[in-house]
Amino acid sequence: MKRALCIMALVCRMALSLVASLPVVLGFYGDQLPQAFVQLVEEYPVQGVILFDRNVARDEDGQQDPEKLAALVQEIRSIIPDARVLIDQEGGRVQRLKGKNFFDAPSPISYVQKIEISPESRPKVMKLLCDNTHRIDQDLLRVGINVSCAPCCDLLHPYTHDFLRDRTFGGDKDTVVECCLNVIRTMHRDGIIPVCKHCPGHGCAISDSHASLPRAKGSFDELNQQDFDVFRKVATAVKQEKLSPCWCMVSHVLYPSIDSESSATFSKKIIDLIRSNIGFGEMPIISDCIAMNALTGPLWERAVRVLQAGCNIVLCSHLLDEEGESATYEEYRQLLVAVQQFLELYKECSGEISPECFEQFLTETASNFRSFL
Repeated sequence: MKRALCIMALVCRMALSLVASLPVVLGFYGDQLPQAFVQLVEEYPVQGVILFDRNVARDEDGQQDPEKLAALVQEIRSIIPDARVLIDQEGGRVQRLKGKNFFDAPSPISYVQKIEISPESRPKVMKLLCDNTHRIDQDLLRVGINVSCAPCCDLLHPYTHDFLRDRTFGGDKDTVVECCLNVIRTMHRDGIIPVCKHCPGHGCAISDSHASLPRAKGSFDELNQQDFDVFRKVATAVKQEKLSPCWCMVSHVLYPSIDSESSATFSKKIIDLIRSNIGFGEMPIISDCIAMNALTGPLWERAVRVLQAGCNIVLCSHLLDEEGESATYEEYRQLLVAVQQFLELYKECSGEISPECFEQFLTETASNFRSFL
């Protein structure tokens, strides 16, 4: 109980320490900042934004234009000073920056495949991984991006869903740890903040959290010795080698052996496990995108449930009910209002909100939003 209270107090302190910004990272539509989005984040300052291919303007040859992207990031920072600008640039299938103007990095699994074919090549492959990570980082730095949502620390299993398989560094625990740490060390040297994902492990699930809520396979002991242990070894090295800042992204996966009712994103038990047992401690924990279909409910409710569970930052890359340049971002407004009110309640409660009080907060917030419709 004392440990849980300490965790919640930590979240409260970290969130309130932002002072001028809410612990939220948002995505937007289009290769220019929409006026509705600008007005919203001016009224409710956020910690940062996440960028996708949809946000990168093209040059006259139809290629992604680094100069135009750099100008967009500069404009973002004119509105959100010291903004964290995030992107998924893992290599392989998951690369938001593409084409002849950016480095086309190989998939994470390709490095492991080289080692499997020729075990003696391991040192050269690890150097190649570091060199390629540096090339990715250089692309990010020249356009002003400072947070890379990588590496995937997920352990590959025979039953891992296809959406994740080639994004992993394979199924050998030691190799996954070595690869992930080489990526993190390189990012640290380059001045990019890494995001270890999808903690405490998505490879142990058989479905895609973009489409539905996956269930993890295995007992607690099995998961703790395999999937969780990858993140544990990474977190230990990050602390020992002073590789902070380093973020941890929590998965939208149900781990029945720990919490049979809530996905990791909404589970105090699992967030506490990530901080204590796995060892991420006071490192910032960010949710995976809360607009994914693994979760249910309106965006504002998902956001406050994430914070109530103990995450430090809410990530939301897109809206549920709107898309494109005509979006009004009203869902985001509700999300930000709810987060602001939630943090005020946290402060009043000295970092401890009982389940009963939280449910009352949800009911009253839903009623208030309905009254404005």
